[in-house]
Amino acid sequence: MSSKDDLESDQDLEDDQDAPRAAPQPYKYTRLPSNSIRLLELLPSPEDDIYSTLKTVSLDDAPRFDALSYSWANPITIREAPIPKGEAGLKEMQRLSYVSFPPTGHGSGTISIDPRNLAFVLKHNALPYMDREHGRGRSRTIYCDGMTMPVTNTLLEALIQLRRIIMSKKDAEKSGMVYLETLPVPRSKYIWIDAVCINQDDIDERNAQVPLMNQIYASAQYVFAWIGEYDTLAEAGFVAVQEMARKYRDEAKTFTITEIWKSLDAVLDRDEVYALVCLLSRLWFRRAWVVQEAVYARRLYIWAGFCFLDWWHLLPAIWLLETERTLDWAVNVTTSLIRREPFSSQGKKLRQITAKYSGEILEPAVEDGEIRDYVKGAVSFVEGVVDVKKRLGFQTFRPYWSDKDVVQTDLPEEQTAPRSASVSDSYLQALRSEITHLSEPFHDGPEPFLDRTEATGARINPAFINHDFIAEEPKPPVPVSLFSLITRFRGVGASDPRDKVFAFLHLATEEPDLKANYRATAQFVFMRTAQLILKSDDLSLLSHVQDPSETKVAGLPSWVPDFSVSLRRTPFVVNQKECPYNASGSTFQVIIYLTAEDPKSLVRTEILGLSGYKLDVVADVIEERGCYFSRVGQLASRTPKIYPKRMDGDYMLKAKLFYRVRSPETELSADDETIIQDPSQVPRVEALWRTLVADFSVFEFPARGEVGYAFADWVTAHIHHSLHLEEHYTIAAATNPSHTELRARIFNQRRKRVVWKVLAAGEQGEYQCSDCFTFYSSLARYAGPWQDYEKQGYTPRMHAWRYLPDEKRLAALQDCSYGKSHNDTKSAGMIGGKECPAFQPAERIRKELFEARMQEVKAGRRLFRTETGLLGMGPKSTAAGDEVWVIPGAKVPFVLRPFDGGRAPKRYSLVGEAYVHGYMNGEVLREGRERENFGLV
Repeated sequence: MSSKDDLESDQDLEDDQDAPRAAPQPYKYTRLPSNSIRLLELLPSPEDDIYSTLKTVSLDDAPRFDALSYSWANPITIREAPIPKGEAGLKEMQRLSYVSFPPTGHGSGTISIDPRNLAFVLKHNALPYMDREHGRGRSRTIYCDGMTMPVTNTLLEALIQLRRIIMSKKDAEKSGMVYLETLPVPRSKYIWIDAVCINQDDIDERNAQVPLMNQIYASAQYVFAWIGEYDTLAEAGFVAVQEMARKYRDEAKTFTITEIWKSLDAVLDRDEVYALVCLLSRLWFRRAWVVQEAVYARRLYIWAGFCFLDWWHLLPAIWLLETERTLDWAVNVTTSLIRREPFSSQGKKLRQITAKYSGEILEPAVEDGEIRDYVKGAVSFVEGVVDVKKRLGFQTFRPYWSDKDVVQTDLPEEQTAPRSASVSDSYLQALRSEITHLSEPFHDGPEPFLDRTEATGARINPAFINHDFIAEEPKPPVPVSLFSLITRFRGVGASDPRDKVFAFLHLATEEPDLKANYRATAQFVFMRTAQLILKSDDLSLLSHVQDPSETKVAGLPSWVPDFSVSLRRTPFVVNQKECPYNASGSTFQVIIYLTAEDPKSLVRTEILGLSGYKLDVVADVIEERGCYFSRVGQLASRTPKIYPKRMDGDYMLKAKLFYRVRSPETELSADDETIIQDPSQVPRVEALWRTLVADFSVFEFPARGEVGYAFADWVTAHIHHSLHLEEHYTIAAATNPSHTELRARIFNQRRKRVVWKVLAAGEQGEYQCSDCFTFYSSLARYAGPWQDYEKQGYTPRMHAWRYLPDEKRLAALQDCSYGKSHNDTKSAGMIGGKECPAFQPAERIRKELFEARMQEVKAGRRLFRTETGLLGMGPKSTAAGDEVWVIPGAKVPFVLRPFDGGRAPKRYSLVGEAYVHGYMNGEVLREGRERENFGLV
């Protein structure tokens, strides 16, 4: 071509660039053939744009492709912000670690509430906050086949990173982009993404594609779970998973969670649990469709930015969090940091007093239990996916440091076989050498989690680990019901409530008479699902009905669960086989349906016809506000000293109630003599602690008598704290007599001791330790040892041992040195920084175990008392006038609310399941009560 031609060509190009161009048209989907799918291919494109093409293929003859698993909404729940420099930053640190008390500002002493929080902020230069922007709006645009396509911001972030990963080196250099090869595996140029590959506006196509999704994810070469952009919390979370896995291997050679739990402070680091909590709080771990995607994935990788983590690496970290104490400790660490408050409960109370005195408004940045729900849901999700994989006969893996590979602890060190470098070690080395380009606050921190290079991009990321796992021998598949899947993953979320059922239809091994139909209403889907479950005569469904106050889907009968909402409690009946209770014995229930009387209803509502035994009427319930310790005691003090329900011999033997010892010098009250003469009767204090834990502890029902001493330790701890807090409040009130809030606090602390003194009235005998009780219980099984004790003046007679601390125990608590000198910082109590010397380590552990079980039972429930003095735990909406019933075919009693004034035939609305002490093992059948018919509306 001549130079003239060159000039003319350049001129034509300039003219083309100046000419107006038509805006790209919205993408138009063509109808998919039967059993076909679309696959997305990403094309080289500028840094901020995504160009792609969609290809239609037959699912039976599809090319190699990968699949993307992600949440449509913003996946990041917790982010970090830098601690301000100077005076503002100092105040932030003080808010976490110090409380000036009394709140007078006149030279009062400073009480250190939690030095551990101070150590945390001194190490890091950022603090977490909640990211509430979880909208799923289609706010971004990509280009597909020359047309525009709206996508969520989350998906765009994933596609931009994915394009960099799959782009060839030649294409990257041609486009002037950084080449990022992070997949040391044969990759595919095709990927399946639900939001793009399915026409979301075509209901018929959605209905046709949903049944194919299990095949799609099972056919994918790899499934990449995009959990959001890469920031310091993602980095720290990935490292924490590996570090906790290493510590699990090193600290628990026997692989018993009890041993790990006993040495918790030595095993877990606050930085690690904090990072792990933030990682598990990401939205991906609580999305309904993710369950199916994770179960069917042959290889699943957790993916953030350019860093990948094999799914199976999560398991050891999850195992460490599966105990309530560990999970609660980890969650409380993170919640306290987000709220900018001390970690200890006492420190929180003092902070509230100080804030009210100064007029400061404390608005919690995170609700009580919110983070716990996230993390507990994620733990349940991971364990549930692994369990379903095994039950379906899919391939599962375990880390190479399993029980067959660890070093035995009973061998001398010189005899142990040398270990190869752990996965954690190689992972950390890879991250330290390759991870770069971080933008979050920890980048400039004094002690960042990882060393970083000065480079602006990464070439290879060896952190993509897909080895060092042992394939487990697949077991024969076992049936997996739709009901078990829905209830197991009840805590996951979905923007469309119907997906809480549709997402599990093709995971179940049964073939329910239900299909994914997005033209049906949520009311119809939920009602139809409930009817299908009840066809198997499994009344466990009623235990999974949410509290009436939490129902969101309108028009549902009270007996139909609203699957769109998470249960705020752990059901007493998870399933029929694993339930320890059997309130209705072996009786059978005939279920009938009656058409509702409202002919104008768009969805046909039906009445569930049942029969059962009425136990009693609720007289009153525990107060909603105030100290739980005081509220429990106040309600229980209104019950008879001798519990009105007698226990049968079988129950007594299981609960170890026969083995009680008294000294001949002990004076017995009339109530004690009654119990001695009739061992089937128990004191109300015992009935109370058994009700608080639903009489189930350490996988046993009824709970052993030793649990009563854990209850005594719980009472002791509260009385102990009340003594010291009253002393603090009294000193503060003396400096400012007009402060009414402080006077109210003093009253509340005294109220604790008054309430429990009333409750303890009539309790005789000496305060025994748990070891003594266990010793006597073991001796009572044999006649010989008792003869020796009789010679010494002891007789194996029945006696109600003391569950509440006696005067000697309280006197020992008052001698504790806490807070004796508030002006002396050396003797001032570091509440939360160390343990009170009045408590032995065994007592503290026992108390914490009791509290963990009590918290699980009370979550979403209320303690109630019936008209005859029975104690129970019912739904939080339980109110006076509700009735308690035992329904044949159900494992636990239920609270029912009369409907239409109790007119015949009897109709009730279901409030929820309940624990009623004395009626959890078929006792109602031995009382000759009349079986009545009724209907649930």
